[in-house]
Amino acid sequence: MIVVAGSGSVPAEHSEAFMATAAAVSAAARALEGNIDYCILLAG
Repeated sequence: MIVVAGSGSVPAEHSEAFMATAAAVSAAARALEGNIDYCILLAG
């Protein structure tokens, strides 16, 4: 099993664009063969 973890921040004015991109990236990653899960956790 491989786990990749990281952290970052998004300026408030870019949060809507980030959420749209994160949703698309998550869906694409989950569709990959052999992938068990993919998530982006947000803290507020």
